[in-house]
Amino acid sequence: MNLLILLLISFATASYIHHPDRYNMVQQGSFKSHNVKPGSIIWIQKRDLLSLGDQKFQLLNNELLMQKQDPFEKVSYEKSTPVLEQCRKDSYVIESKQELYALQNACQKLMGSIHISNYDSSDVDFGNIEEIEGSIQIEENSNIVNINAPHLKKIKDTFVLQSLTSLVSLNIPELVSVKVIDWKVVPILNYVQLNKEITEIESITISDTSLSYIDGFDNIEKISTFNINNNRFLETIKTNLKEVTEQFTIHANSRELELEMPELQYAKNITVRDTSKVSFPKLEKVTSSMEFIENIFTDLEIPTLTSVGGTVGIIDNPNLSNVDLSGITFINGGLMVTKNDKLTNLSFLPKLKQIGGAIHFEGKFQETDFPDLKLVKGSAYINSNSDQLDCDTWTTPVSGRSIIRGGKIECISGKKQKSLSVNEDGEVIKGSEKSTNNDEKDKSKDSGESSGKKPGYFSRIKNDSTSYSNQFSYFHLAVSVIFCSSMLLHI
Repeated sequence: MNLLILLLISFATASYIHHPDRYNMVQQGSFKSHNVKPGSIIWIQKRDLLSLGDQKFQLLNNELLMQKQDPFEKVSYEKSTPVLEQCRKDSYVIESKQELYALQNACQKLMGSIHISNYDSSDVDFGNIEEIEGSIQIEENSNIVNINAPHLKKIKDTFVLQSLTSLVSLNIPELVSVKVIDWKVVPILNYVQLNKEITEIESITISDTSLSYIDGFDNIEKISTFNINNNRFLETIKTNLKEVTEQFTIHANSRELELEMPELQYAKNITVRDTSKVSFPKLEKVTSSMEFIENIFTDLEIPTLTSVGGTVGIIDNPNLSNVDLSGITFINGGLMVTKNDKLTNLSFLPKLKQIGGAIHFEGKFQETDFPDLKLVKGSAYINSNSDQLDCDTWTTPVSGRSIIRGGKIECISGKKQKSLSVNEDGEVIKGSEKSTNNDEKDKSKDSGESSGKKPGYFSRIKNDSTSYSNQFSYFHLAVSVIFCSSMLLHI
C-alpha cells in the first residue's frame, strides 16, 4: 500500500514539473536572475505538491527548486533579509575592483564607512549598494576615471572626493540624502549626474574641478555651507536655496560665472568674487559680513535687503556703475566702497540710518549722499580724485555736530584735503585743511582745545588766542624794523 502511494505522488509531481504553465526549474546559476540567493528561505503554500501540505525548503548548491507559476493564484513568500555580518563593519578599506565587487554583491546596506585608496582600476562601481550609514572617502588616486553608484540613495555622513587627478565622470542618479559633499582637487571632473530631487544635505564644497555648471538642489531650503571655488570653467550656478547658515563663498571660478539664487532669503555671511552676474532678488538679511570683490558685473541690485550684521564691502569691481541697496537701514560693521571706477555716485543707501564701524570710500565718485544717516561709530576716510566732490558734506555738518564719532574724519578731493578730529559727542576738537594742488600754498588751521564756542563748524576753528598771537607777532616785527633802522642811522 505504501509503495502504491509513493508511486502516485511521484507520478503527480513529475506531471507538475513538466507542465510548462505551472513550474519551472531554477538552478544555482539562475539565482541572481530570480532575485533569490543560496541560503534563502522560500515558503510554499498549501495545495502545492499535491497533498504534501506546507513545506519549508532551503536552496542548496546543486539542488533544484520548483517555483509556482499558477496563473490563477499568486505565490506569497517571505525572504529573510538580515544585514549580514560582513555588512556591519565600522569601516571598509577597498584597494581593488574585486574587493568592491564582492562587497556590493553581498550588501545593499553598509553600517560603516568606505575608504577607497590605492585603487587598482579606472572604474569604481558601487553596484547594488543603496545605503551607507557612514562616509565615502575616495582620495589620493590617479587611476580612477569613472565613479558609478546607480542605486545609492543615502550617505549618512560625508561624501569626500580628494586629489583624484584622472576622474572625469561621477554618476549618482538616485541619491536623495547626504550630510556633506566635499569635493576638492578633481581637476578634470567635467560630468556629474546627481538626483535633482535630493532632499537632505547640510554642506556643499566643490573646489578645483572642470565643471561648467552647478544647478539643482531645488528641494533644499537650508544649508550650512555653500562654498564653490577655483572651478575655472564654471559659468553657471543656479539653486533654490533659501538659507545659508554659516558660509556662503563663491570665488576664483570662471570670470563669466553667473550666480543666480532666486529664493535666497537669509545668509550669515556672503563673499562673492570673480562673477559676471549676481542675482539675489529675495535676500532680506545678512547677519555677518557681505562682500563683493573683483567682479565684472555692471549692476548690483538687492533692494529687499534690510540689515547687515557685519561689514559691507564693494571693492575693485571695475565695471560696476549701478548699485541698489535701498532697503538697508542698519550696518553693524563698517562700510567700504573702493576702486569701483565707474561708480560715480555713492547714493545707493538712501534709508541707511546707522553704521556700527568705520567708513572707507575711495575712487572716482563725484557725490556722496546719505540723507538718513545719523551716526557712524567709527572713523571716516573719503578719497576721490574728482574735483566735484564736496568735502564740506562731511567736515562741515549743518547741525554743528558731526555724525562721525570714531575720532577722525579725513576727506580728500581733487582740490582739497580736510581733516578733523572729533570727540565721542561729535564735537570738533582739531582740524586742518590744505590744497591738493601743488601750485598753491598749503593752508593749515588748528583750533587747539574746544573753547566753549559752538562746536562742529570747520570755519570757526580759529579762536581768540590765535588772533592775539598773530597781533603779538606783528608788534615784534614792527619793533625789529625800528631797531634796525636806528642802527643804520648811527653807522
